[in-house]
Amino acid sequence: MISGPVSRAWLQTMLSGLLIGSLVGACAKTEPHGDVALGRSTVEAAWIPGAVVRDCNDDCPELVVLPPMIQADGSEIPPFAVGRYEVTVAEFRVFVADTGYEMTGECYFPKFSKDQSHLSDPTSAWDNPPFGDYHQSDRDAVTCVSWAAANDYAKWLARKTGKPYALPSQEQWEYAARAGTKSRFSWGEGNICDYANTFDSATTEESWARNLPYLIPCRDGYAYTAPVGSFLPNGFDLFDTAGNVAEWTTTCFQQEQTVEPNSNEECGYHVTRGGDWLSGVSALSPSASGEAQWNAHLPFIGFRVMRWQLPPPG
Repeated sequence: MISGPVSRAWLQTMLSGLLIGSLVGACAKTEPHGDVALGRSTVEAAWIPGAVVRDCNDDCPELVVLPPMIQADGSEIPPFAVGRYEVTVAEFRVFVADTGYEMTGECYFPKFSKDQSHLSDPTSAWDNPPFGDYHQSDRDAVTCVSWAAANDYAKWLARKTGKPYALPSQEQWEYAARAGTKSRFSWGEGNICDYANTFDSATTEESWARNLPYLIPCRDGYAYTAPVGSFLPNGFDLFDTAGNVAEWTTTCFQQEQTVEPNSNEECGYHVTRGGDWLSGVSALSPSASGEAQWNAHLPFIGFRVMRWQLPPPG
């Protein structure tokens, strides 16, 4: 039995320590690499490169904090966070349900085969992409999403969380995808199908794809999109920066612009990066790019988000 003034003092000290420890743990939970810290005010103190954060339960994308980005002129952009994964079907569904968002227009799939065996489907959309017998899971990367819809999703996240979300610029995207590497691919010389869902032998089993000339000689197991995180990550612990779906950026295609466009009329086409499940080898390099019209819904384009710790510089 504990008794006496010394023992009581010891007990008080121990209880106080336990109470303080539990309060600190409740306010700022930090765990080993790969775990997620929910978005509370104290979480900003853990805004360090490699930290994984999420600003609202399972409805928001996980983000990885990147090291400061050094620009061509030597200036430094403060650390920012990028989606660990491409935005998923389930995450986009929450946005649609919350806002009543509607996209008009068919998700167009170019008819590659000479016999037109893969016909256009006027009912296709982000929740019904034209993938034949393949049905996306909630964890698949969302596709058939226009640049306008992706941008509106980022704005919705900003309103929902009170954090400065946006789509990345192509420079930010490439910095995240390269993860400090200078090789052709961010993974060096490793097997492409270990890192990227792309145009491989699984895709050529689809009748419309059999005559396409740029087969990658490996097998990734997916003819169309894959659940995010199915392949190995890059050096920043970001997944699917090569293949799966190409990703929208804020950057205007073939236009010199120093600020984000205020309207779609100012930027009719946007740069996409990363290649996709239909891409050959050349599209998988972090430096490779494509483009699409701002209102295009294509079954091989999706997106990931980024956010600043504080309002963006400038």
